[in-house]
Amino acid sequence: MHNEKYKHLDIIVNRTGNWAERTFPESTVHTILAHAKDELKEVEDEINKHPCTDPMYTDDIAEEIADVFLLLCHLCFKLRISLLDAAYKKLEKNMNRKWETKINSKGFFSHIDE
Repeated sequence: MHNEKYKHLDIIVNRTGNWAERTFPESTVHTILAHAKDELKEVEDEINKHPCTDPMYTDDIAEEIADVFLLLCHLCFKLRISLLDAAYKKLEKNMNRKWETKINSKGFFSHIDE
């Protein structure tokens, strides 16, 4: 179990989930995922639109990242997954993996299967 200072993440997941379930009662894990994919594309668009030195960059990109985060919160709420516990568990797993040192053909670093 995570400590007291991280309870705010549980609060925002529950608040987001309750609001989203009232606002979008017909939402499913598939509609949430489709929306998250669309919002992630908007993150990419914002990154490509603004040079990193543009002061609007931070505000615009933060808003789009927040959209993705809130959709992940809704998805976790619907699936009854503790986002914080899952993140801690996955971080530990990733920290114990071996990783490629070069970017792969998909454009990112990947772990080495053992």
